[in-house]
Amino acid sequence: MKRTGTLVLIMLLLSTAILAADGPYQQGALIIGGSVSFTNQSDDAYEGAGSVSQTTITAIPSIGLFTADRTMIGFQMIVNYYDWGEWEESTFGFGPLFSYYFVSDPDEATKGRWIPYVGAFAAFSKEKWTIGDYEVTNYKIFRFGVRGGVDYMISNSVGLSLGAIISRDRFEVPSGASASGTTIQLAVGIDTFLF
Repeated sequence: MKRTGTLVLIMLLLSTAILAADGPYQQGALIIGGSVSFTNQSDDAYEGAGSVSQTTITAIPSIGLFTADRTMIGFQMIVNYYDWGEWEESTFGFGPLFSYYFVSDPDEATKGRWIPYVGAFAAFSKEKWTIGDYEVTNYKIFRFGVRGGVDYMISNSVGLSLGAIISRDRFEVPSGASASGTTIQLAVGIDTFLF
């Protein structure tokens, strides 16, 4: 019962905040989005699969609240599946997300405009991978990084997001061994603004 009451209170606060916004980038607006990224990875954490760099596709759904005009604080999930020959892995992770949008006036209509943004994030993931008959579970990954790009506003409340993500990744296997690497992603997605 206590959990239900807390959930109802949070929903009421969010709906009140959303109703207070007059534009997509104003304080109180909610953003629900998702992107698909194309990744090129390099450094010692990725050399186990061979001397060539690896490419993978990742889905990144997210949700955030504009806590001030142009400033969003949110949450993202990372869902990844990678398959290369005998090497196969799946990842699920989550973490905080921050973005700042360079819109001249958050009250103005945004349809047809390009809105640049920059941001930062951190994420904790658990990964499972197999190579032939060998399997490792509880493979931990901690990522932190920056992102930037543009939202092309298809309407006043829907934007096509194009951007780049650069992160530093630290991998740790159950035996305690670890490695670090850099990930560069190009992402495309859709952002929906509720205000």
